[in-house]
Parts: sequence; C-alpha cells; structure tokens
Amino acid sequence: LIVSDVMMPKMDGNELTRNLKNDEKTSHIPIILLTAKSEQTSKLAGLEIGADDYLTKPFDTKELQIRINNLINIRKKLQEKYSKADFVPVKKVEEKKLSNLEEQFMSKVMGVIENHISEEEFSIEQFGKEVGMSRVQLHRKLKALSGKSASNYLRSVRLTKAKQMIEEQKGSISEIAYSVGFSSPQYFTRCFKDEFGFPPRDLTS
Repeated sequence: LIVSDVMMPKMDGNELTRNLKNDEKTSHIPIILLTAKSEQTSKLAGLEIGADDYLTKPFDTKELQIRINNLINIRKKLQEKYSKADFVPVKKVEEKKLSNLEEQFMSKVMGVIENHISEEEFSIEQFGKEVGMSRVQLHRKLKALSGKSASNYLRSVRLTKAKQMIEEQKGSISEIAYSVGFSSPQYFTRCFKDEFGFPPRDLTS
C-alpha cells in the first residue's frame, strides 16, 4: 500500500498514481493521496486517475489508519476471491476498486494455465513469459492478488481441474493426474489431499 502526498518536487502524486495504475505489474497496489487542496475537483481528479482513497491535510492520524485498514480488508476479500483456482471475475461492491487491469491479468493467467495444464514441464519462467512478466514480477502480482505464489496457484488450478474431472468421471484417477500435468498418481494424491483435505478416491466412492 502506498500513501503519497500530491505535491512532490519531481513527480507529483497524481502522476505517480497514473503511472502505477496504468502498469499491469503495479496496478494492484492500493494508493491513498494526501493533499492540502480541499476542492472537490482536486479530489475527483485524484480518484479518476485511479487513487483508491483521498485525504485532505491536515488530517487525523487515526482516520488515515482506518482508511488504510479498510483498503487492506478489501484486498483480503479480493485475495479470497482470486485464490480460488476456478476464479471468474464477479462484480461486487467491495470489488469496485479493482481495476480492469486486474480482471484482464487474471483472465490472462487462467488462459495461459489452461493452454498448458497437461504439460508437466511447464515452468514458472515460461508462465511469466507468456503472461508478459518476469518470474519475480509474476510471483509478486499473484501473491498480492491471490495470496499464493505462481507455483502454488498453478498447482491449485491443476488440482481444481482434476477434481472437476473426477467428479464428472472423465477417467481413472491416474489418467486424470497425468492429464493435468502431474508426474505420478502418488504425488498427485498427496497434493490433492493437501489442497482439499481428502484423497481423490473419496470422490469415486
């Protein structure tokens, strides 16, 4: 989370906000702008370029802390939504602060995973390259949005797809394990139990 004054010597807060919110690598970072200007037009200008909140100076420190906590809580709710491997963007009140870049990014992530879901050797480096980010940038972005690292998110999608296939009786557990990119049924079973709390065979009984 970033708290920035609007008035700064080299780059003002509005320009900083615009740059960060227009970059897919940083667009998810919440920003609160501080300014001595109390005019409504100034506040609207900051919000229009993507600031998540706006506070005029002088301000109460407790109020700033409350606003920070509110933004953090909104992000936690969004992490719960994005942490689901079968994520589908849903418009909710608490998600209105989420920019279209985030929805586009998560849709791109899901598309890349689905295209390579059966490939055991699909690496995080290749994952990042197809998304348009480095391994580190992809990790940071997914961690911020979903609470999971890129490798954990990839595994969750594989397992969720496998769970769906088992429920729909699309093959044996071994066949499904290989079809979603796992190297062995034994390893798949361990990961499945870690993810869902029960072994895959429970879905077939």
